[in-house]
Amino acid sequence: KINIVKKKKPKTEIKNPAIKPEKSKPAVPEYTVVRVDLLSDAFEQGKIFLTVNQSAGTESLRLLCEKITKQYAEFSNIVICLYTNNDTGREMANGNAPNVSKEEQKAAWLAMYTYNPVEGAYFDDNPGGYLGAY
Repeated sequence: KINIVKKKKPKTEIKNPAIKPEKSKPAVPEYTVVRVDLLSDAFEQGKIFLTVNQSAGTESLRLLCEKITKQYAEFSNIVICLYTNNDTGREMANGNAPNVSKEEQKAAWLAMYTYNPVEGAYFDDNPGGYLGAY
């Protein structure tokens, strides 16, 4: 007697191609211009101090800096400092932070951006790393 055993073919699993969630495009975060300093009228240099929501990502902060640069086109040389929208950040943006520790300053200073027509744009999302380094 011959036993015939039928082997079941393994079911071919049809896998859905991995659907990648769309990355949300960075958006300009809400911000407040706290102070604008004219550093040199002759060289059209300006320094702008802003507070923003701390949860804003690096690309969102960069977009904000580019927007502010266009908004303040009267400055050919511009420095933009971004701080957290809390007591420490607002104090730093106002130029008053005598009783704020270095650690608090590092946490509150989110980014620095500079632009001039010769060197172009420079963005640093960890400017507080230099505080107290020297």
